[in-house]
Amino acid sequence: MRARKIWMHLAQNDLVVSVDLPGFKGSHRQALAAPRKSLAQLFTPELVEGAVKSLVTKFEKSDKPQARQFIQALCQDVGAKAVAAMTSSELAKAAIELNDRRLAAIRECAEADCLAWRDHWRKGQVLVASQGLTPAEILAHFDELSTTAGERQRSFNQLFTLSTPEVALANAVKFMFAENGGRVLGVGSNTGRHDWLTKRYGGRPTLQAYLHPHIRFVTGLYLMLLVDSGANVEVVRETPFSCFGELDSKGQQLVKFGPKRRAGGKQIRDYLNIEPEPGQKLSSIQGLQEYIQVSAAMREMATDEVAGRLLLTWDTGGVVGAAKAYRLAEQVDKFVLRHWERLQFRFTASSIRVSVLMAVHHHHPAGLQAAKERADHEDDETTLDHYTGKWTNELLWSEMIREYVDRLQAMAVVTIDKAAVKLGMSQQVFDWLVSEGARTGLGIASLDPMAGVQKATESAEASEDNRVYWVVATIENVADLLYLNQHLNRQQNELAGEDIYAWEQCWLPTLAFTEVALRKLATGDTADIVAQARDLVAKRQDEYEPFPLY
Repeated sequence: MRARKIWMHLAQNDLVVSVDLPGFKGSHRQALAAPRKSLAQLFTPELVEGAVKSLVTKFEKSDKPQARQFIQALCQDVGAKAVAAMTSSELAKAAIELNDRRLAAIRECAEADCLAWRDHWRKGQVLVASQGLTPAEILAHFDELSTTAGERQRSFNQLFTLSTPEVALANAVKFMFAENGGRVLGVGSNTGRHDWLTKRYGGRPTLQAYLHPHIRFVTGLYLMLLVDSGANVEVVRETPFSCFGELDSKGQQLVKFGPKRRAGGKQIRDYLNIEPEPGQKLSSIQGLQEYIQVSAAMREMATDEVAGRLLLTWDTGGVVGAAKAYRLAEQVDKFVLRHWERLQFRFTASSIRVSVLMAVHHHHPAGLQAAKERADHEDDETTLDHYTGKWTNELLWSEMIREYVDRLQAMAVVTIDKAAVKLGMSQQVFDWLVSEGARTGLGIASLDPMAGVQKATESAEASEDNRVYWVVATIENVADLLYLNQHLNRQQNELAGEDIYAWEQCWLPTLAFTEVALRKLATGDTADIVAQARDLVAKRQDEYEPFPLY
């Protein structure tokens, strides 16, 4: 704020160029259609006592609807009192954290469903193979041609009511396996024996799930794939059965999803982790492998066309069909109700893609480009307009622009003699602004020989073929340079081995630059600064988080 006032004062006296930086109001992009909501915009009205009006009024009319959604969702999550105390920047960061937590919660619940119904199916396989009568022998007890009605009733009682619970369940599963291949056709389509067994063992889907995948397994895998890939709902829903591709060197496997209609029918492909990430019990690749095994018998009952699709469900009359949009939507609603205690919010499957791309844009070093690549978009505008250009990210971007301008202004006035005294600023604050300006790249000038002598330089020592790079030797700036040099040296062998061309084109020149700059700085007047910077790096070593280079 102080730096902006100083700049305004200088601009009014024609000492510097006037800069007009608009605030975050009105920064939300307008679109003809309402953009899809992220998970962090979803809230339950009856659980929110009221929107924080003092926060909503900070935004212009075009921004208010989206801002209100985020704020109300935060009120539901952490309470209105806590939200009211947040600054605009804290609000944005809290909303992004909420988005991340909700994605994790959906995946956690979906994973739990997959594991539970996989284990249910595995128990069914054990029951079918258990000792005692075989499935064929049990079915023979109910052969109408060779047995009387009384014999069939006595067999029924002996097999399903008089046996121990475990043996009775095994006999029931074997009977279902032998008579209809494990299909339970439903009330009115079965014999009375089927109806009685389904009532006793939890209903038709539960009994059938001992031999075929339960619809909750299908829904759980569907949601896990959406969260891990960030793909469209239709792309995941129409994934082909032959979906596995090659492995890479990073512990990932290619998954070939369905076609994307908006991209002219292009098949979407993505690499997913083979092993679960920290905190997970099942990766999407493992979930796919488990589901393919569980659905093998069901797939044999399907037509060739239906069998070619990955996700299968039961249609009317026990017919195997490909998973349909309306049925999965219904199951997502049931998923929310089933896991309400953990989730505490309603969502649609299409919100997951928006939230995944928002998270990628915010957390990945490549930002928009990483989100664009994950989304398989051809241009930046599509990603921004419909997915990541939400109020939260735009607010953070505006804050970053303000910080940049503050430092730019400080670097502009550094050449004024006794600038801190003349501008009524303490030397400590002035030095900090200058140091931050240098540290964020504003202290490095690339001298173009065609542009003349740059300000704050005594001469343009640039040839026609080369550019000269100047490094401002502040302690913080040199410390950053030292850390970058260390990081590149540690990663050199690994990265050069993976892609030597990318390494030589991208990071090797940067490594060479840091080596030359540090050797030059270590001599002469800047030697003491380098020594202090080395001490600073040693103290902060545990605080540095290595950033990905690719």
